[in-house]
Amino acid sequence: MQRKKKICIITDSLSGGGAERVAGLLSLLLVRYEYDVHIATVLDQISYSYGGTLHRLRYDEVLNKGKYSKIKKLLATAKYFKKQSFDIVVDFRMRTNFFKELYFRKKIFKDTIVIYTIHHFILDYYFPRPRWLIDLIYNSNSHSIAVSKGVELRVKDKIGIKNLKTIYNPVNQKEIVSALKEKPKIEGKYVLAVGRFNKVKQFDKLILAYSKSTLVNAGVKLILMGQGTERDLYAKNIDQYGLTDMVEILPFQENPYTFMKNAHFLVMSSKHEGFPMVLLESLTCGTPVVSFDCDSGPSEIIAHEQNGLLVDNQNFDALINAMNRFVEDKKLYDFCKTNAKESVAQFSMQEIALQWDSYLKKIL
Repeated sequence: MQRKKKICIITDSLSGGGAERVAGLLSLLLVRYEYDVHIATVLDQISYSYGGTLHRLRYDEVLNKGKYSKIKKLLATAKYFKKQSFDIVVDFRMRTNFFKELYFRKKIFKDTIVIYTIHHFILDYYFPRPRWLIDLIYNSNSHSIAVSKGVELRVKDKIGIKNLKTIYNPVNQKEIVSALKEKPKIEGKYVLAVGRFNKVKQFDKLILAYSKSTLVNAGVKLILMGQGTERDLYAKNIDQYGLTDMVEILPFQENPYTFMKNAHFLVMSSKHEGFPMVLLESLTCGTPVVSFDCDSGPSEIIAHEQNGLLVDNQNFDALINAMNRFVEDKKLYDFCKTNAKESVAQFSMQEIALQWDSYLKKIL
């Protein structure tokens, strides 16, 4: 009997972000196709579902102490990968330090086939400088997966690496449907924004836009869900605009889907993205979306006035108008809501699993 192909998905964690959630989803996909799946997490943060065998690279407290802890961690990681002898490594980590990534490629991954995933329009997250030496990392034994066509085109234009392909992130419809059995946790009508509390998501500007919209007088609340460094700023904004009864800040939720299901719509105000999972998840919940047409991803998910509203990038006046439309134009809103679930069928676990299985068989 032929042994199963051994695959390792390495990720910063299994909690908190879209890329990390997708790492867990990919492990579930590959287990279905009878690969021997392992997940290696850099940090001991586990909240997302996953399949296969989990290994915490930095779980040993001994490695986290002392003057040479970073070196000890790298050596322990190298030892783990050498012992396991993986056929393929799928790398979900952010890759910002050239010399560290060179060590990973030449020592830790060595002769293994590596698939580097690229989850964001900001390429510095995944292609460390100096760029003229990037071929030492992204070499002939490496492959790259972009999460959107927008990201793929940007990588081709700015980096020019070979062996690049787009495979969209999947949405776990079964998990979401199961999660929707929980009762709603917020009463009344509200719109929802989900993401890290950082400058990229621009929730401070979203709060201001909301304050100028008709939603306030219509009694439609704004709920912000996430965690991060900008939380205190948002709280000050809410107080400054006199919105303490209308805007609520919630921490990251292991089950955000019940909030999405019961939202009037989900709004995304980001400067840039990669392939925003919150849009897919909201639509899967049957909730239409309003989003800037930012780089990249929203235009590959949203069909304007079909399952949501796609707004001129960074035009906050247009964002206000779009939010108002979804409260005032019931016919348009109902039409988009009716189309929401079916519009993301192409991103189902089954469809994306087929693409990954076909891709892996070609490169193995």
